Amino acid sequence: MTWLGIVWLFLGIYALAMLVFTLVWLFFKVRGAYRALRCIELPESDVVPPDTQVAFHAPGPTGDPETLSSARVRHQEIKQQRRVNKQRRLRRAQERWASHGLVGAPR
Repeated sequence: MTWLGIVWLFLGIYALAMLVFTLVWLFFKVRGAYRALRCIELPESDVVPPDTQVAFHAPGPTGDPETLSSARVRHQEIKQQRRVNKQRRLRRAQERWASHGLVGAPR
């Protein structure tokens, strides 16, 4: 076997070893992250009650000025309720992460 063949053989073995090492390392990282996330319990209070859930789409406006105005008002109410629900979820997540003593909790 020539020197070039030996070099290619060692490079192939090295590349295969690095691939196996990387896959094993990645497996343990993913497993550790899964175990950490699995330990965090989501309390029932995190679920948004059905009466505060907001429809995704408000009814479309008609050509009537009164209906158009009320549709705009309703749209703003829906946007505001979404903001409130989002802030409520973020606050609960911050409290939950802080209760576990995790640094870098979402802000």
